[in-house]
Formats: sequence, structure tokens, C-alpha cells
Amino acid sequence: MKRKRNEVVFGNMMRSYGYYTHKWRDRGYVSCPTCHMGITKCPYCKNDLLLEKAQTKPDFLVAMEYVYVEAKGAENSWPFTSSIRDTQREVAKEAETYLFLEIGPGRVPKGKHAFLVPWEYWEAIEKELVESKCKSLIFEKTTRSRMPTAREILGDWELVWDKGSWTIPEDHIFWTRHRRINESSREN
Repeated sequence: MKRKRNEVVFGNMMRSYGYYTHKWRDRGYVSCPTCHMGITKCPYCKNDLLLEKAQTKPDFLVAMEYVYVEAKGAENSWPFTSSIRDTQREVAKEAETYLFLEIGPGRVPKGKHAFLVPWEYWEAIEKELVESKCKSLIFEKTTRSRMPTAREILGDWELVWDKGSWTIPEDHIFWTRHRRINESSREN
């Protein structure tokens, strides 16, 4: 099964800062250890071999310190009300959690935006959006669109594209909460 781009992008970004990132396995198929092709059906009984999600945790654990990140990706519209499962919401209450959203139909840096939002802020924003009957965020306005853009709502937590990857701006709340490690390795 093909890995989601936003998960690869987020993992690469955090590793570039020197942080350990652990990606919990989503649903998928067992891969052949030789050719790495997914094995979808049992060769004997012909039943589907789709595995359940390994754990109920959000997508990533980022460490030196204990931080969960739920990574989401969308093209023109992100339906947040149906995108985050109840189990992910429950686990997000256990420890510091962030929402990483990469949205846009095009190529970075102009055709996509990315945001790293503290979960407690996201919960408050989501509550307001749902109360105003909004169920998704969009990449950019169209002439008949009434939905807010991700940048209008999440702009305070927007990431910056720099040297081939998303980076967290110096004034982002993430750096207020966590010391930055291996700064010299980022500049090389």
C-alpha cells in the first residue's frame, strides 16, 4: 500500500531537526520481504489480508520530548469533521499533540500550504467551525465558495518551504514549547 505523502513529508521534516520520529502503522497489507510488493490475498484460502491499524495512537511520535502529531493531507478541500477518528481525538488528550496539515492541489511552494497547529487550538477552532456549520477547510477561494481557507483559519501556525522541505518558523509556538536541537545540522 502506498504511503501517504503528508506522512513522509512530516517525518522527513522532523528528522531534519534531529528529532526521532516514530510512525505507527496504518491499515495495510503485509509486504514481501524480498520484492516489497503488498500481499493482498492469502495464497491458500484466498481471504483478504488487510491488517487492522496497529495502534490507536495518532500518526507520529516525535521525541526528544513527548509529542504526538496527527498528519493530514488534502488537495482542494479538507473535510476535518470526518478526517479525524474518535480514537485519535481521545489519544490527543493524553499528551501534547499537534495537527500537521498539508493542503493544496499543486506543487510546493506555491501550490500547497502546510500548518503545524497545537491540538488545543485546533479543538477550539474546530468547535467554532462546526457551530457555524462549516465542515471543511479549502485551499483557496472560488467565486461561489463560502468555506474559509486553511490559511485564513490556520495562518498563525503556517510552515515555510525552505531548501526543499517544510520548516517551522522561529516565532512558531512549537519553538516556544520545545528547545531546538542540532541547529547547526539544519544549516548544512
